[in-house]
Amino acid sequence: MQLEKLTFESIIANVIDALPQHIQEKILNAEMVIDREAKPEHLLGSGLTNTDELLGISEIIPSDDKYGFGDLIPSRIILFQDSITNKCDSHEEITTIISEELENHFLTINSR
Repeated sequence: MQLEKLTFESIIANVIDALPQHIQEKILNAEMVIDREAKPEHLLGSGLTNTDELLGISEIIPSDDKYGFGDLIPSRIILFQDSITNKCDSHEEITTIISEELENHFLTINSR
């Protein structure tokens, strides 16, 4: 399913509004980037071999300071629009995938 970037951004905004408050607060501290597709270097460490499979990545920093104390939070989240929309047949599926991606970024990071 193909979408205009503004429509995709609107779906992301709606997803963020529907997330639990504690995740919303952390997302507001992260830079949100939308790229059309992943680059081969984005696959490093992901265990994936095809850029079409990668839906998003996050770059993390310690929340207190750069020395590693405190909770880890994404400083930048990159969502790959084509990878997400190519997996979906409806806006509802896109919404579900984006929600899962954003929640997974925080669950994975906070479980470290």
